[in-house]
Amino acid sequence: LTSVHFCLGAFNAFILILRNAARFTFVEYLAFIFAILGKLLIVSINCLITYIIVETWPYIADNVSSYFPAVLIVGIITYCVCMLFFSVFSIAANTILQCFILDLEISNASGRGSAGHQPPALKKFIKQVRRDKGEKVSDSDQDQPPPKDHAGNSRNMV
Repeated sequence: LTSVHFCLGAFNAFILILRNAARFTFVEYLAFIFAILGKLLIVSINCLITYIIVETWPYIADNVSSYFPAVLIVGIITYCVCMLFFSVFSIAANTILQCFILDLEISNASGRGSAGHQPPALKKFIKQVRRDKGEKVSDSDQDQPPPKDHAGNSRNMV
């Protein structure tokens, strides 16, 4: 994101996480709660569907003495697949948060005061919220010039 080599970038990311530990902790717990709820919901629905299939389809109901093994196997497989998908969700949430916080820090360091790398619809929404709070907001799309690197050259930091 900041055009530096890997080791310095990893160190900068670590320092960014330390400076914003509360934000990262909050998002991590929020993602954890959503993951648990999502896993429970998906596993429960799949187990219920399996139970309904085993009990209502005549061929299966006549040849199976107990629905429990089928429901258990489907539950275990569903849970494993859910773990994979929700780990991707957790990584995506952390990555988006890290990009957002870095954008805020770059914007504050360059004197713009707010994140500037937003889609037009989000920028319009943020301006409306700030107006509703009574803050003075500029109507131009290019409120501030893009940030400059250490040599003073303008560059897109996204």
